[in-house]
Amino acid sequence: MDIYRNMAFDGLSRTVITHNILLHGLYLLGKSMEALTFFYKIQDQGHMLNILTYRTMLTGLCKNQYVDKVLSLFYLISDNCLFPDRDTYNIIIRGCLSNKKYDEACKLVDKMVDFGFLADAITSPLLKYLLLSGEQDPNLLAMHQKFLHSGFTAL
Repeated sequence: MDIYRNMAFDGLSRTVITHNILLHGLYLLGKSMEALTFFYKIQDQGHMLNILTYRTMLTGLCKNQYVDKVLSLFYLISDNCLFPDRDTYNIIIRGCLSNKKYDEACKLVDKMVDFGFLADAITSPLLKYLLLSGEQDPNLLAMHQKFLHSGFTAL
């Protein structure tokens, strides 16, 4: 962060790549709240953000079990003229599944499939594991059915 602060002083531009690297590093260090604060600061300052910036944020927040913050951030993506892609949806769905937010995960699966995206090689086994482990939430079965009807047969 000291180097980041000195970049402006030295006349060096801070790009979206610089911001993404710093955000990723903060999450690796377990500093989720610092990363979130930094994210909102650079956003407020008008720095360019891209879908990778959001994926970095979403992944870090999910891994640190801040799913409510993930969902709020997810809805900001389109407000910033960006569009969630397959990877973005899968990151959030996995975070919801891992934190037993099955209703939210089911809603996101509906949107994801409507956009033509499918579960990836990490989300599919997670959903299958939850189904086979005896979880009794009807949303899990609904997600499974949605994937089957969309032509995704890996489940």
